[in-house]
Amino acid sequence: MIDTIEQTRTLSPSARPLTNVGAMVFVVDDQKVIAELTAAILELEGFRTRIFHGPEEAYDAIGKGDVPDLLVTDYQMPNQNGLDLIEQCKERHPKLKTILYSGSAQSSVFSDRDVKPDGFMEKPFVPQRLIDTAKSVLAG
Repeated sequence: MIDTIEQTRTLSPSARPLTNVGAMVFVVDDQKVIAELTAAILELEGFRTRIFHGPEEAYDAIGKGDVPDLLVTDYQMPNQNGLDLIEQCKERHPKLKTILYSGSAQSSVFSDRDVKPDGFMEKPFVPQRLIDTAKSVLAG
């Protein structure tokens, strides 16, 4: 089990495929197992990941200039939801690419919001869906 609030995870350069090498993804989820699994899936595709177990920690890191290529966040978390985190981060960095996922909400949760995620996934999702969505969002 991880005792720290955030953890940086990377694969050795020889283990990464040529695509996505160097792309940093912040994974934000209060459920440690989900965050770790999400990060592990992305790492297998050559992404670098950094895990945060709360939106406040991710927002603080971004506020200090540590801006990822992609922010992947759960919707439902204590104190703040992932959609609010996306909105706050995009206020500082409008071009930040984001993916929202949820086991309790559908894409209609952000239909009336001015700031929307670049991608959305319902939980549970299969690993290939995460990979395809991340690549699509970064390419778009």
